[in-house]
Amino acid sequence: MSPVPRNLAPRKIRTALVKNSMTQVGIARRLTVSPSMVQKVIDGLAVSHRVRRAVSEATGIPLARLWPSSYAVPGGRRGPGRPRSSRMPPCPVTPPSDRGGAS
Repeated sequence: MSPVPRNLAPRKIRTALVKNSMTQVGIARRLTVSPSMVQKVIDGLAVSHRVRRAVSEATGIPLARLWPSSYAVPGGRRGPGRPRSSRMPPCPVTPPSDRGGAS
């Protein structure tokens, strides 16, 4: 099995944003998410395909080059941290148990 490729360093992503006259706050405002969410995605502490796509568009760097461990997996298989399909069934909800209270 081949080693998992390393993601682009966060400082290089931030440098690319500055070169393209974009800020993390600007991306956050456009997506209506918190600036800290954008920071966490860039730092690799959170995964959001929507934020990753916006960073990719803002920097002009393809997703597979920014986060190859998630998007450039050999053989087309899903890699660790790749967002799940929106077609996933919802988690089953277990009804609360009867605690013997008055009805």
